[in-house]
Order: sequence, then C-alpha cells, then structure tokens
Amino acid sequence: MREPYTVTHIVRRFGPVGGMENFVWRLVHQLLENGVRCWVICETADPGADPRIQIVTVEPAIPRPRWRAMRHFQQRVETVLDARREQFGIVHSHERCLSHQVTTFHGPPMGHLRHAPWYRRWSRRVRAWLDMEIEELVARHVQVVCPVSGGIRSSLEALYPALQDRSVVVTWPGVDQPMYRRCERKKRLLFVGKEWKRKGLDRAVEIIQALRATDSGYTLTVMGVDPTEVPSRWRRLDGVIWVGWKPSVPYADYDILLHPARQEPFGMVVLEARAAGLGCVISDTVGASECDLQDISILAGDAAMSEWVRATQALIDQPISYQVSQSWDDVATQYIQQVYALVQVNITDT
Repeated sequence: MREPYTVTHIVRRFGPVGGMENFVWRLVHQLLENGVRCWVICETADPGADPRIQIVTVEPAIPRPRWRAMRHFQQRVETVLDARREQFGIVHSHERCLSHQVTTFHGPPMGHLRHAPWYRRWSRRVRAWLDMEIEELVARHVQVVCPVSGGIRSSLEALYPALQDRSVVVTWPGVDQPMYRRCERKKRLLFVGKEWKRKGLDRAVEIIQALRATDSGYTLTVMGVDPTEVPSRWRRLDGVIWVGWKPSVPYADYDILLHPARQEPFGMVVLEARAAGLGCVISDTVGASECDLQDISILAGDAAMSEWVRATQALIDQPISYQVSQSWDDVATQYIQQVYALVQVNITDT
C-alpha cells in the first residue's frame, strides 16, 4: 500500500459525544496528522472537525426503533459507497455496516444469544441485530477485525469461527496527556456512565454506604446518569451527589474512580481517570484491566463488599500519580502499521 493513502471511517455521529464516537473522532484526527487522507460518512458531524477531513452526511433516520435506524444508516452508507467507491480507499466501519474492509468492534457481542433455544420466537429487533453483527464481522469484504480489548477478541473468536480467515488485531483506545492536579486527597469518589446497570452503579452505591458507615467524609458523585431513572431511595442517600450528564468529566475534582461494572468492553473512563491522577477501583470484567496500569485495584465482580471498601481506602492513602497507557498517536500508528497495512483494496471487488 503506497503512501499517502485514503481511509474512510463510518460512524453515525462524528464528534466527541460518546465512548465509541470519541474513539473515532480522535483516531481520525490523529490519522490526519500522520499523513492519511481521511473521509467520514455519517449522519451528523461536529462543526469542530478539522476542515481537511472530507465529510459526507447521509439522511438521518428516525432514532427509534434503534435497529431500524441502523438498517436505514447501513443502506444510506451503501448508496454513497456504491456511487463513489474509488474515492474512499480503505473503508473502516465502527457501525453495523456491509462492504468495509476493516471494522473496530467497540461493544460486547450479541452472538451468544443466537444459540438460545427460544431464538426463533424472538422479535424482529433481536434477529436484526444478530444479522447485522454477522455482516459486520464476517461479510466477504471484511479483512481485519479490531476488538478494543482482549476479552472481546476471545468472545468474538468463540462465537464466530469464520474469524479464523480474517486478521484480528486488538486496538486499545488512547488517552490525552496527563491532566495534572495539585491537591491532597479528600475522599471524593466518582462514578461515570449512562448505562448504569451494566456499569455497576448499584455496587458503587453499596460501596459508598459501607465507606460512610466508618467515615462520613467520603462522597460519591454520579455523572452521566439521569437521576430520574434510578431507584428513588438512592437519590435520598447522604453523601451521594447526582449531577447528570456533562459534556466533559472534571476528573481533577475527584480522587478515586469507582467502576465496578458487570460488563464493560473497555472502559475509557479508567484511562482518562489515571491520566488525571485518580486511583481506580474496578471489576475484572472491565477491558481496561488488561492495560499495565498503576494505582488501580481490580476485583472480582462478586468480591465481598469488605474487599471493595479496603481497596478504596488503600488507594486514598496513596500519593497522587499520573499515567498514560498510550497516546492517540500510538493508536493511529498501530492502525497504520498493523491494520491498514494488511488490507488489500480491490475496487472492482468491493
């Protein structure tokens, strides 16, 4: 593959508006800085995108039901690709698309549900999502699959034996440079995440209650969660602060990130928290636990509450440290050298 070359990313929302979306936003901009010509096909684009990025927007779908919206997006993207495929170079999807050579898989797979005995009685919604997952991973054009953690890779390879005919490359997210802060620890805990059930907010609430039973100085700020969606008794708890959604997380205001998730494909908040000097107490289902991080405690999801309490107390007593596992430039370099270099683009075959 000759330099410079073109990569086209497919994502419904192009902007720093969510975990996956931020990944795409940062990767595309860093690829641009590394000399890669970049296109993006999307429904909406943040006005702050670098003007050198060629952006093609397609007609937005009605957002609900979500599976229909994704089918709509998939079809609109195919129309764009079919019309001007020779312009787009390597097609790199982050959604449930069809004729891409590379896909980054950001979430937990659904394929295990296909083997449930009641599969054929399921709704069209579930069948559609399972079909789109197969298309994303093992459609005939797909050459490289990039799960964002080793745990997702293991799940995908177990569910889809056809992946043995593709290259599978784990690509962790990057993080910004350290966000230095100068203050002593004040027992301020932080939970971040909209999908609070999957991310273990109930466990975080138990942890803060247990900590406050011995020291009322501990507080827990819950960010990204709509307070009206959680049990009302939680909203009345002393020491729990509900702030809802914020466009950015002020990590420097806190000391410890609690992320006791039941299922978390990666957990970008862990890398961001460490870059800001926070200690992290997380479950072993969080993909970021694979990274070589300091000042982080990793516990089994079913660990006793006393273990979660001890781990949090121990990190509060540690000096503040900052750590960046890898930069976005590292991520872009990995895609250039280990992913795009594997792709053979044949315009007549796509």
